[in-house]
Amino acid sequence: VIVYEKLSPILDEWYVVYAVDKDVALEFLYDFVSFMLYMSFIIFILILYVSIKQSKEIVKPIEELTAITNEITKTHNYSTELRVSSQNEIAILTRSFNDMLKTTSSALTSLEEENKLRLQRFTQLIDVFNTIIQTKSEEECINVSLQEIRKLTKKDNLHFLKEENRDINKISIDLYVTDFQNDDKKVYFGSIELDINGYKDNNEENFYNSIASMITLQLDKIRLIKKTMSASKAKSAFISNMSHELRTPLNAIIGFAQYMIEYEELNEEQKETISNIESSAQYLLGMINDILDIAKIEAGKMNANIQSVNIFDIVKSSYDMLYFLAKEKGIKLNFIFKDFQNKEYKSDPKMFKQIVLNILSNAIKFTQEGEVILELLNNDKNIFVKVKDSGIGVSQEDIKNLFNDFTQVENVMQKSHKGTGLGLSLSKKMANILGGDIILESKGIGTGTLCIFSLPLTK
Repeated sequence: VIVYEKLSPILDEWYVVYAVDKDVALEFLYDFVSFMLYMSFIIFILILYVSIKQSKEIVKPIEELTAITNEITKTHNYSTELRVSSQNEIAILTRSFNDMLKTTSSALTSLEEENKLRLQRFTQLIDVFNTIIQTKSEEECINVSLQEIRKLTKKDNLHFLKEENRDINKISIDLYVTDFQNDDKKVYFGSIELDINGYKDNNEENFYNSIASMITLQLDKIRLIKKTMSASKAKSAFISNMSHELRTPLNAIIGFAQYMIEYEELNEEQKETISNIESSAQYLLGMINDILDIAKIEAGKMNANIQSVNIFDIVKSSYDMLYFLAKEKGIKLNFIFKDFQNKEYKSDPKMFKQIVLNILSNAIKFTQEGEVILELLNNDKNIFVKVKDSGIGVSQEDIKNLFNDFTQVENVMQKSHKGTGLGLSLSKKMANILGGDIILESKGIGTGTLCIFSLPLTK
């Protein structure tokens, strides 16, 4: 292999010539190619190493950021902080992320403290309400309220001011109550002067305003109960006095009517007129007696005279008294007592008999045809008097109203019967006094009625 190169223009005709054996040249070429191959591999390895190292320096902070983000998502621990080990763009992102975590953690801490405070105040409100609601008078309500507020504020210098002209420089909560005699208007009742210089925030002001609302609600309740009880006592006293005044002339009317029927010579028309007078007076007397009993129960003056009684004899006597009334109407009246253990029980015989007579006479009164079944039974805990009839029945909507005073369900048959609507109400109240109860069951109009009087053996 010959290689030549022309010299400079000065030596224009001169050449440098180099000659080498082809085998030597090729051997040199092969050595050079091998060297370049080896160097290429080393350079590739070096580039790969540098690339991996650089990528790790870039990816590792991102992976740490991702891991920290996942951990925060799971644990909600915003106090974590990432290490900053470089000064590149990733470091700037890491610092920003750390600042965001600090801000979030601070906000959450403030929110948790506020929630704890609100929960504490809510619990305090419940405790205050549970204490205030047990008061029975206005004075007791105010005194208990002052005690509770002293516990909350840890301050003893609290005062209740009745006058409206108070010191405007002192923080106080105003109390306005309802004037039930003047169109339910709100009137100033007084104010509680707090021993604080001012409210810390709106939430604290709302807290004390809520306490004021609780106090005024309890004051309204106390005043309303007082007014209602006064009206109830006045009503009961009026009913009692009027009933006593009415019973005297009614007894005289009944006595004179019975005397005229028995001893005077009257024709049939006169006897019928006097009999109507006597029966009307008896009806009025019975109604007045029922009203008197209701008034006594409401006034708490009717007490049970508990003694040993024969329940079977009482129920049998009631059955015998009303048997002929049912027979006159063409109604079959049955008495079942096969599941009753006849022995001495404790009860008030007068009340017990009045209850049985009321529910049994009701069944006969509102049954046109068919039968009325009187059943007496007991178990280990209760005595039951059941009266089942095939009469007019009662709708589900009207059952609960039948136990209200002076209540009768409107229907065609009841319009033909006189009544005060006191029978069931009085019976239920008496049953409650004895420790028992009365329930009414019916599937609807025209399906009959089942009345159950239950009396616990333990009462």
